[in-house]
Amino acid sequence: MADDQNGALASMKKLFKNPAAAAKGSVKDMVKGIKKVFSQGEGTSQFMYKSEFAYSDGTGPMIFIGAPAGDWKKFVKDHKKDADFAAGYCKLEATDEGLKLSLQVKMGKGGKAPMLKAINKELMRKANATAVFVDELEMHMEDDDKEDIHGDDTTAHIEDSAHGGDMTPVQQLSYDFKSILTNYKAVRDAEHDIDEVKDLYKDLQEWVTTLKGLPKEEQVKLKAYVANYKKILDGVKKVMKADEHIDDEIAKVTELVHKFVAIPDHSSDEAKKIATDASGVIAKIEKFAQFVGANDLLEQCTVLKDVLAH
Repeated sequence: MADDQNGALASMKKLFKNPAAAAKGSVKDMVKGIKKVFSQGEGTSQFMYKSEFAYSDGTGPMIFIGAPAGDWKKFVKDHKKDADFAAGYCKLEATDEGLKLSLQVKMGKGGKAPMLKAINKELMRKANATAVFVDELEMHMEDDDKEDIHGDDTTAHIEDSAHGGDMTPVQQLSYDFKSILTNYKAVRDAEHDIDEVKDLYKDLQEWVTTLKGLPKEEQVKLKAYVANYKKILDGVKKVMKADEHIDDEIAKVTELVHKFVAIPDHSSDEAKKIATDASGVIAKIEKFAQFVGANDLLEQCTVLKDVLAH
């Protein structure tokens, strides 16, 4: 267990892309997912749980750890009034008694002892952890060294709802923006699925549409978010543009390398020209791979360069 309580807790999005993916599994699959996330280190994040979730083999508790986006965000909207649903912030830490997941409930009616008991009995204990309710959590956002996009320093002035209470529209937008910020950093700094970027773009559009629907005096309370929204939107557009072009570049370099390999004499002018063209495309792919943290793609580029060198 990494000693990093100030970092971000790993997300379950890679394990359960959407609620439908989670529903295809079972409580045992959920426990495996929890163990995998917890094995990656301590930290803080957002969570949602539903103590009576419909799995393929029956009903049981479900917990999703990570900032909701796309279908998971829709799941929150669809179920936040359910008696067994709760969502908010969480923090995983190692204690002398074992792993402890502290839950600060911000929305939903399910922030009660019976639901927590089910989560612990069927999920947490089988993952060698214990979940507890807390009134407050000290949330830490990672320092951003690439863009002037902030977390708690621009959002702390918006107070969330009381334990399990309904959020006002301003509070809901504050909570949603923290999810957007977390998901943006995830797609910007690491290898990602194009659908994750599309979901993030949709969430941004929905966020600003909801904001514009508020009275002017309410919009003013979220002024600090607007500048960040514009920066994140620009960043998402850059990622989407890069994602759209990378498949074309990969197809292009694949064709060039095949042509190069088919030429018997790699010292010929024709082979040299193809190798030069292919190297230029590889350089573009490497730039993209470094941008999104695609290590597998970088390794493939190294292999292709070795082929062209012989």
